[in-house]
Amino acid sequence: HLANPTVLPCLPPEWTNFMVQLPEHEFMVLKAIVELENPTPSVSRIAERQMTMPELLIDEINERSLSTVGDMILTPGAVGGGLAVRPEHLFWAKQVVITYEYLMH
Repeated sequence: HLANPTVLPCLPPEWTNFMVQLPEHEFMVLKAIVELENPTPSVSRIAERQMTMPELLIDEINERSLSTVGDMILTPGAVGGGLAVRPEHLFWAKQVVITYEYLMH
């Protein structure tokens, strides 16, 4: 058994599906948005390294979450002001970050 349930809450299947489909750079974007007061500079740096635009990364994450979780989890088109996880998805988005990091270490 991989994870001790007292350490990690069990992710619902749709959130597990979302997590396993995230490429590392999209995970880093999600992590920045979940953890940082102002994630915009970090998201911009990640986008630069991927040779894309921050808005496209946000769109990709939202498309992925729409097909797995059934909803867009990020406030769309908000790069530069108020980039955030939508409040109703914040709890599970944080759990995805915690679980992903736990599994990768």
